[in-house]
Amino acid sequence: MSLTRRTLLQRTSLALTSFGLGQMGLSLLTHRYQQVLATPTSRKLALLIGINSYPDNVFGTAPQRGSNLDGAVTDVTLVKELLIARFGFNPADILILQDKQATRSAIETAFQTHLLEQVGQDDVVVFHCSGLGSYVRFALDQLATLDYVVGHEVQPTFVPVDGRVARGETAISNDLLLSTMALFLGALPTRNIVSILDFGYSAPMPVLGNFRVRSRLSIPKGILADQVFEQHRQLGQRQPLGSAPFQTSAITSHAVDPSATGVWPGLLITAADGHGVATEAPFGGFTAGLLTYTLTQRLWWATPALTLQKELGQVVGGIERYVGNHYRPAFTGSEATSGPAPRRLNLLALSDTSGNADGVVSYVDAGQQNIELWLGGLPALVLQHCLSSSYFKFVAKSGAGSNPGIGVPLSTWGQVRSHNGLRAKVKPFRPANALPFDANANAVTPGMLVHEAVRLIPQDMALVMALGNELERIERVDATSALSSISIIKSTGTGEQQADCVFDKIRTSDISILPFPAASTSEDIPNFSGVPSLEKGVTLSQLYGLFQPGRSLIPGTMSPIEEAVKTAVRRVTPQFSSLLAEKLLRLTVNQGSSRLGSRVTLETVAPFARQVGQQYTSRSPWEVPAFLPITPQQEDADRPTLFVGDQIQCRLQNYGDRPLYGILFNIDSRGLVTVLHPLNTDNLDDTSALDAAIQAKTITTVPTATTSFPWTVSNALGIATVYVIMSCAPFTTTITELSKLVPSVDTMHRPQTLASPLPIARSLLADLHHASQPHLAELGLDLPSDRYCLSVDCWATFRFTYNVSTNVSLDANATS
Repeated sequence: MSLTRRTLLQRTSLALTSFGLGQMGLSLLTHRYQQVLATPTSRKLALLIGINSYPDNVFGTAPQRGSNLDGAVTDVTLVKELLIARFGFNPADILILQDKQATRSAIETAFQTHLLEQVGQDDVVVFHCSGLGSYVRFALDQLATLDYVVGHEVQPTFVPVDGRVARGETAISNDLLLSTMALFLGALPTRNIVSILDFGYSAPMPVLGNFRVRSRLSIPKGILADQVFEQHRQLGQRQPLGSAPFQTSAITSHAVDPSATGVWPGLLITAADGHGVATEAPFGGFTAGLLTYTLTQRLWWATPALTLQKELGQVVGGIERYVGNHYRPAFTGSEATSGPAPRRLNLLALSDTSGNADGVVSYVDAGQQNIELWLGGLPALVLQHCLSSSYFKFVAKSGAGSNPGIGVPLSTWGQVRSHNGLRAKVKPFRPANALPFDANANAVTPGMLVHEAVRLIPQDMALVMALGNELERIERVDATSALSSISIIKSTGTGEQQADCVFDKIRTSDISILPFPAASTSEDIPNFSGVPSLEKGVTLSQLYGLFQPGRSLIPGTMSPIEEAVKTAVRRVTPQFSSLLAEKLLRLTVNQGSSRLGSRVTLETVAPFARQVGQQYTSRSPWEVPAFLPITPQQEDADRPTLFVGDQIQCRLQNYGDRPLYGILFNIDSRGLVTVLHPLNTDNLDDTSALDAAIQAKTITTVPTATTSFPWTVSNALGIATVYVIMSCAPFTTTITELSKLVPSVDTMHRPQTLASPLPIARSLLADLHHASQPHLAELGLDLPSDRYCLSVDCWATFRFTYNVSTNVSLDANATS
């Protein structure tokens, strides 16, 4: 039985009655619950909640600035499209509540009638919730009598659309306790549950850089309604034997024991860690939760061979890069109970029914001339900058015996003629070398998967800089004037569009969370004598800096003394080259869409050998070789952490049928770019040999095992990123440009930190463009001359993130 939204809303009052009328309601719920347990089904059900528009009374006496969200409803669509096209969910089994529909009573009824009454023992359940969250202060004597909740005074909650702030000493809070959500899910007979909570519980301000926060700013007081106690009592009787009271205060802490009982059933992915901050961001033509969009994009590309924990690790690292590791997603996972033995829950292994993809066909007219795509699998920057006139392949879902990563491509392609956010309209196109046309075999139909074929990157790409909310009007005018003379900069206001960085005043809270290296001198750190408190977030007069989009201060961009706005802009101008260079590198990331046969492993070699991460191209026509672990995997795989002084290397594997060429870029938290590339160890004196080929069916390491110039982790604490680019042609232009920046041939053998990385990044794009030309010429494509035209058959870019920290234990031992 599938439940319609109309039926759900009609039954809301019945659900509340059953929770409040003692044994009659309890008996009815128990009977339905036992029926579900006895039904041998294996279904996939989802409950998706998204609220953008809240009434003012959810915030208290006065609404906070920008009280309405813009991306929560988009989150619901992102998840829905992923579940249907990628994981085979039946649309009838996905219940959506959004905006006015998402009252507290409707949400509770949805848990009961859509999940409790239908879910069987081996079913898969996805629960997603986007909107505002909050901390609410309840009376300890009430919490002490609430079943299955540890009596902490402040409790995390989700704010339904009618979650008004209680007024007066005896006013009842209408928020939904997280412990209540956990009890509903814990009452299900399956532990194949994935919960995604894209909301926070607290925030220092309504806007963080270019991102909007998803929580109340204050902690209201509230009284629990009588029905909550009966609700918890009834649901508590359905929890697994031996389960402990829910540690709701630990749900938002990343340090939760993943195997602990009584925390959250199944796998929990939450946008807010112990700091309680979650954000949404404007992307190219749409706004979405930072967690939801990053997660769903990765899952469009993921394969069953990649564990969900590894994918989450890359999601966490990618988000930390832009909002800092003080506001980071968290996830916990309990052991799945189904099957012959306990095992870690892996959503991909449980329910992946089709190959990975970049999107899906959403509409086709009768004449096959008007086709619309949903492109939720493409990275945000690609959506914003690279869709115009680009090409996609239509792919029938995999059948028996076919490669699940490729599917069955049609002879018909699609070229984008217009796009808006995640949606694009394409016109059909047949490449010159396509097979003879068969109207039946090449008919495009809704639900058909889409693969990227040709990516077009603008040659005049600019760095988009948002002017922060802390700037006063005259400061904005001065900043705009100073930036107007810099050709690579495009300025905008915060929240107006996807931004690459933010120029703003420094707040003391920015300093208190900034990781200064141990080697920092007193001159590097401003003197804050007389400032009341670093944690209070006081804005400092005439101190300016550059921030990542989520207001994570970029180290090295803060002045220790007061200065004028135009002086500050001139001071940070050298940073623009590094930021734009990384933006160009990010535009090439296509590990999920590339058809090269390549795999990259990032690992440490000293003082201990361990694997940091591994990625491969899942759409390659060649079978991925079995992996023989050369180094053990790092235990904290959710967020790889390396220590200052560690020596690292990359293993580049070519399992295709033609030579490949590789090059690496490491970017630390300060934005310093270091380049590395494979060496031909037979002729180190020849600069042309620096671009050595990786022959088919072979593996090379960067740096090589015999080099005397290791790749060492710098003392720049924070998030670092590694880009590994593989190509079917040599990086001739890039190597030539690099040779101009180094004093000798001998220096070319070492990892090189680039003072001017932008020309190198542009040379790289030119090389990838030239590598693609022979292949594109065979296809007879109509390509613009003002763009780098890259074929997915000719290049692959992998992106890894890791955290740099100091090894406190080793430092302490050395001191003693």
